[in-house]
Amino acid sequence: MERKLATVLFVDLVGSTELVSTRDPEIVRRRVTSFFEHVSHCITTHGGIVEKFAGDAVMAAFGIPQAHEDDGERAVRAAAAIMDSVHGLALEARIGVESGEVVADESESTFATGEAVNIAARLQQAAAPGEILLGPHVCRLTEASIEVEARGSLDLRGLGEPTAVRRLVGLRDASGRAPSISAPFVGRDFELELLHTTFARVSRDRRAHLFTIFGEPGVGKSRLARQFVDGVEGATILAGRSLPYGEGITYWPLAEMVKLAAGITDDDPVHEAVSKLRACCGDDAVADLLGLAAGVLEAVETERSQQEIAWAAREWAAELASAQPLILVFEDIHWAEEPLLELVELLADRVKDAPLLIVCLARPELLDLRPGWGGGRIRATAIELEPLAVSESEELVDALLADRELSEAERRTLLEKTEGNPLYVEETVRMLLEGGTAAQRIPDTLQAMIAARIDRLPRVEKMLLQRASVVGRIFWEGAVAKLAPDIEELEPVLEDLLLRDFVLRENRSTISGEPAYRFKHVLIRDVAYSGLTKGARADLHQQVAGWLEERAGDELLEIRAYHLDLAAALLGELDGAPPAELAAEAAAALEAAGKRALAR
Repeated sequence: MERKLATVLFVDLVGSTELVSTRDPEIVRRRVTSFFEHVSHCITTHGGIVEKFAGDAVMAAFGIPQAHEDDGERAVRAAAAIMDSVHGLALEARIGVESGEVVADESESTFATGEAVNIAARLQQAAAPGEILLGPHVCRLTEASIEVEARGSLDLRGLGEPTAVRRLVGLRDASGRAPSISAPFVGRDFELELLHTTFARVSRDRRAHLFTIFGEPGVGKSRLARQFVDGVEGATILAGRSLPYGEGITYWPLAEMVKLAAGITDDDPVHEAVSKLRACCGDDAVADLLGLAAGVLEAVETERSQQEIAWAAREWAAELASAQPLILVFEDIHWAEEPLLELVELLADRVKDAPLLIVCLARPELLDLRPGWGGGRIRATAIELEPLAVSESEELVDALLADRELSEAERRTLLEKTEGNPLYVEETVRMLLEGGTAAQRIPDTLQAMIAARIDRLPRVEKMLLQRASVVGRIFWEGAVAKLAPDIEELEPVLEDLLLRDFVLRENRSTISGEPAYRFKHVLIRDVAYSGLTKGARADLHQQVAGWLEERAGDELLEIRAYHLDLAAALLGELDGAPPAELAAEAAAALEAAGKRALAR
């Protein structure tokens, strides 16, 4: 089993009893079957799984077994799609959605427990026909992409305190984080200057240039690109974002760019959209291939070849760039499908005598898919954004907190926990300003982001990372070998985690002859640890204590006592009391460690 931050959705068919009593049973069967099929399709299209059918209700989960950083948004968008689909069947439904920690099997089977399950079910029961009710945690995770109105606090059956509930009013495009706090642009002077210098060369030489900004989630790729384009004058700037899920998304970023350039809105009739597109392109063949309004793109994708679409995109970009310099910003290109990646590289290679700057924002995993991305090109640049320096992080914290005072201990904890990642700083400060505590708790937004990254690892790498997290921020190869005996060869697995930037090598080990490693960020360690069940943690802490005794004797007595104490506390929480033998061993180790400390 595994602990997960997941989002749970319950949907129930309204008026099923009346439907059964007033219709032919064959008609009822077809209508209800159609209802379940439409609901299941909306759930799976948005990356969720159908957990179970119960009468006329469906329970779905997002984030199980594979976590995504936007599971909350996926669930809410699926709920909206379900409601639209059900209305199309001339039926009514009620839906409840909530996020929270659950315990799940490591497979696509029903998870066992979790408050989010209970709250989502109660919300669905409290919803009116045609209404989608959201719990407080899913609202927090999705505030950038939803419009809601307060529904008051409901006393949901089975819960001790009233729950703040909101009704979904609408959806909006989430082009970034929720703007609840205003974060200034800090640092990145060299990178910003390099972008401006590259654009100046593109304009002067009238040649295409591919500029890729790599970086871990939250390190500031989008903010750097935004700062750059805000400072550019005399250029056409178009942006599009690759999506991690959905139907007909292969050329989605290109679709966004072309629609913006042509002035096409999503509610334009097809004939009007095509007319705008032809006026923008000046070539009917190009316009037809780039048909992006009202589902035309999907037809083009299936009926025309990738080469034809790429040709049309090249002609369109070259024509725009001939009027004035053109900047195309492709965000989240690590989620892009192969045809779009090829199209971007073709634009960089084939657009001639036209000032075109292609800016791509990507996480390092793009290089897993395309190791040679940008390579072999004279006019290509790639940079990696590193965490902010300590002084820059302090500047960011001061600006975000404004008049809020922090004690020196709280400030130090915040800076240590966030380690220079701007988004981590912003989200932790946001939690503080909303009345949370900065010291130990991880904001749900960050937990979702890091957990998604961990879940994308191969099974063995993920297992090793979770087992290593029990040892601590710094861990030894021998300890991990003890905790993960089913991994036959540790070295290649550790090497892979090093390459993926999850861990770093420690220059010095406190145990002679034992190679030591460190989690690159403390939050990676914390989220990996949070994925283990408390029972698994207790067992692994005991194993770590045993390994330390075998390997270092009393040299690391304090650390051994710490692990035994944690194991006893976890089992005490689960079973009411720890096993007597473990409790005695932990007490003896703590006493010996205390005496040693006093003697120093």
